[in-house]
Amino acid sequence: KWLEPALFGALALSVGADVGSTIGAMEHGIEEGNPVMKPLAKLGPAGMILGGAVPVGASMLIAHHLKKKKVPAWWVEPLVGTVVHSIAAGLNARAVKRAR
Repeated sequence: KWLEPALFGALALSVGADVGSTIGAMEHGIEEGNPVMKPLAKLGPAGMILGGAVPVGASMLIAHHLKKKKVPAWWVEPLVGTVVHSIAAGLNARAVKRAR
């Protein structure tokens, strides 16, 4: 019972870290490198938040649906998303450190 909320919480936190660190990087003149997010980044923080929130919601919805259908690997999608966004947040922080 604890795994689903833990995974969803970790995913949301990692996306928040990614979006926040991207916004911080952009304040240091670093451009968004993700071609999917680049147009949303031009809209500023609101675009970045929207660009992060929609895929997270979709990921959670898909994982929850797969869990209800008793698909054994339902947890893979939110776990992979958490790892990817955590890495992106780390790379953003590193880019800002180099830019200073």
